[in-house]
Amino acid sequence: MEILFFRTGRNCYLNRLRDRPQSLGLPPVEEYRGEEADFGDTDKGKGASYKEIVTKYIFKNPVMWIVCLANFFVYVVRYSVLDWGTTFLTESKGVDITQAAWIVGGYELAGLVGMLVGGWAMDKVFKGYGGRTLTIYMGLCALFIFLFWRLPIQSTIVNGLLIWATGFTIYGPQCLVAVIAANMVPKQAGAAAIGLTGLFGYMSTVISGWGLGAIVDNYGCNVGFLMLVFSAVIGMFLFALLWNSNSHLPGTKAHLEHNNNKRKVRV
Repeated sequence: MEILFFRTGRNCYLNRLRDRPQSLGLPPVEEYRGEEADFGDTDKGKGASYKEIVTKYIFKNPVMWIVCLANFFVYVVRYSVLDWGTTFLTESKGVDITQAAWIVGGYELAGLVGMLVGGWAMDKVFKGYGGRTLTIYMGLCALFIFLFWRLPIQSTIVNGLLIWATGFTIYGPQCLVAVIAANMVPKQAGAAAIGLTGLFGYMSTVISGWGLGAIVDNYGCNVGFLMLVFSAVIGMFLFALLWNSNSHLPGTKAHLEHNNNKRKVRV
């Protein structure tokens, strides 16, 4: 029965799945809405191959590589706390195993709130300057990990709040990295840009999984916590390199508006 439902859903999905509107003889979404044309729909964009676009806007874009490297350290922290949070709580803070499991479950719920607040702050407070938003997020994340590590407190509530605060501040960057990457490239290269940042993110599991376990086994929890603090700090400094960076595609209306906002934002 499960297979029947799966195959029915799959067939319906494949039957209704469509490519870009142009593939069905429809105008681009931007033209339909009276908005600025996407790069791929301009004369210049139509004359460039997919390989040329990816090479120019992704592989030859230094800002893209900074974002990818920063995402590596974001994921080191994210998965380290997710995978080892229960162990940290029970062995370092004396929290009951059941309570520790609930706290780590709340870590991702706090992250959901952090994503929403981060998106709002990037748009409304920092006027699209993602580097500024993520620098502050990662700095706070490093602070919360440090406090969890160094505060001599065995309170379940306090340590649980610190874990949740870490989730709040690490999931904001985890979400917004993809937004920044997609904004920097033409629409048809958006998936490739996000995929590259994701590749760096999932490469970090070597550190957050096997690496952190080996460090704790050989050098103790203190060195493990120190590694997490340094990972967050490195991520913060990498995002700080993008503090004044215009992450929108050059030549677009969004890029020009972003430059105009420099006079409005003083952080």
